[in-house]
Amino acid sequence: MGMVGRSIDWLIGGPRVGGAAEARLGGWLARPPVDLARAHERVRCVALDADAPAPGQRESRPPALGAVGVHGRRIVVGDAFHAMPPHEAVPDREGTAVVDAVLGFLEWAGKSPLVIYGDAFAPAPFEHALTELFGVPIAFDWLDLAVLLPALLPGTANASRADWLAHVGLADDSDDPAPIRAFGTAQLYLVALAAATAAGVETPAQLLKLRQG
Repeated sequence: MGMVGRSIDWLIGGPRVGGAAEARLGGWLARPPVDLARAHERVRCVALDADAPAPGQRESRPPALGAVGVHGRRIVVGDAFHAMPPHEAVPDREGTAVVDAVLGFLEWAGKSPLVIYGDAFAPAPFEHALTELFGVPIAFDWLDLAVLLPALLPGTANASRADWLAHVGLADDSDDPAPIRAFGTAQLYLVALAAATAAGVETPAQLLKLRQG
């Protein structure tokens, strides 16, 4: 959805947060989109993963997140994010803690494309949870390695994220927390970028088209 559509939704329904949180959300919504037609070296992407929800946690609640920035072809260790798990919040401040954590992620991630491995992270429920939380549409550009890696490196028997990690000499991190898995996803993204370059796929916009095609 474009900025005009989001503005209309804002005017009709309004956000479900107020005060400083509403101002922070408005600041994120007003940010310009990232130019995905630039070369990979000039675009920051965010590798993202999430911890499983706590028992009894509502499915509509945003999950605890781990993420790391990939600047061009380099993972930047200092550019990392870990949201406080909602179920660890003090009960009478739980709602505020969730809003603060998610706004912190939005402000940190900006409008960067989000890199995931699809069988470990589902974009639609994530965006739905954020939209439900804030009352206005929240959407990102998604680079799904479950689609991109087989397209860029055909002929392998890799059928899962663990397979791809093993394929490039990395250990299975499925039992690790979200921040560690985010680094694994970032490393797989670098593998995808190397294959993309060899195939003449030079921009994130072209990767998005490859995903869609």
